[in-house]
Amino acid sequence: MAHKKQRKIIKTIISEGVRYYERGKYSKAIDKFRQGLKLNHRNKEALSYINKITQKYFEKGMTFYKKNEYNKAISCWDKILEINPGNKEIKMWRRKAKKDFNEKVYVFYKNGIDKYNEGNYPGALTLWKRGLECAPGHKEMQQFFIEANLAQGILYYRENKLGGAILYWKEILKIKSKYPKALKYLRRAKTKQKRLRELNNKSSP
Repeated sequence: MAHKKQRKIIKTIISEGVRYYERGKYSKAIDKFRQGLKLNHRNKEALSYINKITQKYFEKGMTFYKKNEYNKAISCWDKILEINPGNKEIKMWRRKAKKDFNEKVYVFYKNGIDKYNEGNYPGALTLWKRGLECAPGHKEMQQFFIEANLAQGILYYRENKLGGAILYWKEILKIKSKYPKALKYLRRAKTKQKRLRELNNKSSP
């Protein structure tokens, strides 16, 4: 009687897992299948679905990897390692993606420095922005990005291209919301904008 009751509980749990699986909620499905396996570690249906989910995560990771979206690929493969920490093939792909990711970020960083040294601040900023999208925590690239935005904003400010200057300085605030120089220059630019508008209004007939 006890075994019959346990089989019924397992069946209910696995059914819940299948419903999550069919809705694409794989993390919740995995939790249910694991719950079922705790009661019966040989449950073929639970094991089968876990293998299916593992395969889906692997394939999704490979799709991201082929698009050079290494962080997303790593995220998919990490989910497999949560299921099976000893999976050697996934560990190998994860190492490869991490290596490729670091190389990609370095290219953005280094090429950006070359542009910056040439005085091509917009070109440098484009590269560093892409690099920071990949690696938001890259401190050196962040600092170069801030300095280039400051410099380009100052150039625009001196040419009275105040809208453009403001846009460059606002880019800095997306990274560091209280960066003193950016805030100071923004106040100056907005004050100058206001003063120019007032002069234009006075000169208008």
